[in-house]
Amino acid sequence: MRIRVPLLTLAIVASSVTAAGASARITETKGKPTTTTTVPAAALTVRAAAQAAMSAGSVHAVWTSTYGNHSYTNTVDAGTSGGVVSISSTVGQLHGQATAIVMPNIAYIQGDAFSLKNTFNFSALNSKKYAGKWISFSNQQDLYESISATGTFSSLLANLNLKAPFVSVKASTLNGVAVTGVQGTATSPAQSGGPSGQVVVVYIATGTGLPVRVCPKSGGSYKWNLQFSKWGVPVSVTPPSGAISGSSISHLTGWLSTSS
Repeated sequence: MRIRVPLLTLAIVASSVTAAGASARITETKGKPTTTTTVPAAALTVRAAAQAAMSAGSVHAVWTSTYGNHSYTNTVDAGTSGGVVSISSTVGQLHGQATAIVMPNIAYIQGDAFSLKNTFNFSALNSKKYAGKWISFSNQQDLYESISATGTFSSLLANLNLKAPFVSVKASTLNGVAVTGVQGTATSPAQSGGPSGQVVVVYIATGTGLPVRVCPKSGGSYKWNLQFSKWGVPVSVTPPSGAISGSSISHLTGWLSTSS
């Protein structure tokens, strides 16, 4: 599961950039005095891509991750009003499927017993009892944070938030699309489960200036890959009817507060 992170904020936006490895001088005037800073072109490239993504307002994303015999695939359609996520999880020979619907103040999940127990940490008893049923969680409940992280536009954009050192990556193609890449250090908040401190590469379509992939520079025991497509395609988010309130479920998990 991904942990929700705040909306990405960008200090510098460029509509065009200089040659790879070069830098640009940006003058900022806020009253007096006037200050001039030098920013690497690679930094401007990824920040311009993040701004273009933010302006698009919606995206289709596929997040895959593996660790040992655990693997997850989150398929997301997210916009500024919320998102819908299909969550596929595998542990060894066991497989589970769940769906999450995320809205600004409430999130819903529906999953099989395996997913409720292994992905959302339900107790064994409750994972069987509530399998296949829609359950709602207000933004005052702890589990809302984890659920909403899988399907908010802001949490997806946060994966584009990098810090120096920046390095331009040689132009190439991904799935037939010409791309350029920027390498930097991920800066997800420390309390998140994101790749904070990890060196990652953001690949950007040269034709549109929009991100198409984020992934680690090098492999490791934990492997992940985030792919973007369908920027700007409208996303419809409809709450399910008849959902059970998570606050009404006694001893939902071993760590979840059930207060509403």
